[in-house]
Amino acid sequence: RSTLFPLHDALPICGLEDGGRVAALGIATALAAAAEGKETYLFLALDSTPIGTPTGCAGIIPRGFTEALDDQIDTFMELGGKVEVCSSCYVEYCKHLPQGETGAKLRPGVHVESLSILVDRAERMPVISF
Repeated sequence: RSTLFPLHDALPICGLEDGGRVAALGIATALAAAAEGKETYLFLALDSTPIGTPTGCAGIIPRGFTEALDDQIDTFMELGGKVEVCSSCYVEYCKHLPQGETGAKLRPGVHVESLSILVDRAERMPVISF
């Protein structure tokens, strides 16, 4: 079965008040599903949107985890997991990050999607939200 993981409000941009712990829990759960060979999507919205960029969570190792968020995302994608960022959140939450020709640079393989993709997928797969 496929699993969809919308991840939101997980990585506050200003101060990282929780040190990325909620984001790490969501990513680790998605990693577990991907490791089992499930079709798995990680949808980043609101404060977690910068995780989809090369520098948005650089060097952040949440308390209780041994891997940085960057490495967790890389491993998730290597296992076939798909990472998407909310289109309107991308514009707002990533405007302070290094820019490319079409806006903030994204990690290779990360795609910008609208929230309607969540509705479409929710009709056919389980949804877990962090």
